[in-house]
Amino acid sequence: MVDDAHRTESAESLRAQQRHADAEHAELVARITRVLRRREEIRIPASDQDDLERIRRAARAAGTRVGRRVAARRTAEGDIVLG
Repeated sequence: MVDDAHRTESAESLRAQQRHADAEHAELVARITRVLRRREEIRIPASDQDDLERIRRAARAAGTRVGRRVAARRTAEGDIVLG
């Protein structure tokens, strides 16, 4: 019986983590979309491969919203510049 309670807490924790990740993704997509609509560039720091994948995923989603492809390049400092 105790094992079931532990699993439930873990499942709730995982759902909360997923909701948090979804909210962060939505915020990043909205931020990139606003910049793309103004036809400007945005510089986003990417410290590791996970950040890079997160930014690329958000950039593709933002590009779909705006209706165009998003160009991306990496700076010497490791930032990602989208435009």
